[in-house]
Amino acid sequence: MTRTLFALILLPSLILAAPVPKAPAKKIEDVYGTPGEFQGVTLQMTRRDELKATVAKEAAAANQNNLRPFTTRTIDGDFELTVRVTHTPPASAETGVGNGGPVVYAGIALIAANDPKSTGNLLHKHVKVGDTWKSGLSMNTQHKNGGSGTGRGNVKLEDQPIYLRLTRKGDEFKSETSADGKKWQGFGTHKAQGFGATVVVGPVATHNTTASYEVTFDEYVIKTPAEEKK
Repeated sequence: MTRTLFALILLPSLILAAPVPKAPAKKIEDVYGTPGEFQGVTLQMTRRDELKATVAKEAAAANQNNLRPFTTRTIDGDFELTVRVTHTPPASAETGVGNGGPVVYAGIALIAANDPKSTGNLLHKHVKVGDTWKSGLSMNTQHKNGGSGTGRGNVKLEDQPIYLRLTRKGDEFKSETSADGKKWQGFGTHKAQGFGATVVVGPVATHNTTASYEVTFDEYVIKTPAEEKK
């Protein structure tokens, strides 16, 4: 009787002490959209919902002038896309293709569903000037009715993540950046007539060096943009 009573008392504590199984990692499709195939690019999902992209040196020549998103989600109408990007320049970064010094990019890209030549992007970049790396931003929209570009460079390189936000409202595309995801600073706004209602969007990275380059995307959110206060 005593042994039976002791076992009944002990059983609940054993159940409570049993390890909770870890949730399986989400698929890339669950968070970031449908992954594409790119020469020299490897995508990996982590348990913390991070998308790790390894962009090998072979990817530089193949993708430098073709900034297609690594994963795609189709969006109809207005949207607000936010992502945190973590990337540092490769230790060995001799120029492999293109003009100018070594440069690496990471950020957001979009393509019009009805016209693959209508594209846009918001990118954080690191450019090597002499022996020093500098950071910058660029926003570009290209479509059948024209194109626009906004750039900022020669900013001190800081080894920390950066938040990027791209918002579409009709024919207007607005970009913002943030260091903490709370306080946002406007960067560029483009009137882009020619994209149509439907676009595909996703994270992107590229470089022009002879080194392998790694980027992490996380805190990836696509939602309907908030109404501006009047």
